[in-house]
Amino acid sequence: MAENGGKTSAQIFKELKGKQKVQFIYDYYKIPILLTLITLFLFFTTLHSVLARKEEILTVALVNVRTPENAEHFLGEAYLQKNGYSTKRRTVTLMDQLLVPSGAARAVSANHASPGESSSAQVPSPEETNPEYAYAAQMKLVATLSAKELDVVLMDEEALAYFEQNKALLPLDHRHKYLDLTDKALYKKAGFTGKVYAGIVVNSTHRPEAERYLKYLEEK
Repeated sequence: MAENGGKTSAQIFKELKGKQKVQFIYDYYKIPILLTLITLFLFFTTLHSVLARKEEILTVALVNVRTPENAEHFLGEAYLQKNGYSTKRRTVTLMDQLLVPSGAARAVSANHASPGESSSAQVPSPEETNPEYAYAAQMKLVATLSAKELDVVLMDEEALAYFEQNKALLPLDHRHKYLDLTDKALYKKAGFTGKVYAGIVVNSTHRPEAERYLKYLEEK
């Protein structure tokens, strides 16, 4: 196409010198260049996000149980390392500050604990001091259970009674649906206090991994 007195853009470009050529390229191609740069930026951003994303192999919830300072390492990274997983590629998601719904059974059967036994691991009555927080924590637990987002639960006696009443735990053997972690090595290493139980949620989507995880928790 002829321009500027019959000269094509290619001919004009050849006659230009130094900075004039740079300006010419900018004037004629700034929009395509800008679009190309944006496309490259989005491509590499997406690529980095995909490569950096960790595969979630398990979700562990602490229900009515405080999360000790050292617990995150022993419940997550230590398990991955022991089982040969790359901590850069895999992750165990921990969910804490979850509560059983208000009104859930508070009585604990004789199979769970002796009558005089206390449970200092239990989250101290947040519903009495912050009803909004307690309600949100209760609804979060119900929602995650319904969405099949939980695999393993660590819980106090009240939460255990709630899960058992709702038939929400998988049988571990012909007699039990939970583990008592109180005498286990990890219980002490992680800094737990009071009675803490572990079980597999009945609608877990990672059951084989959840079973391996409970064996890890059970080690002495």
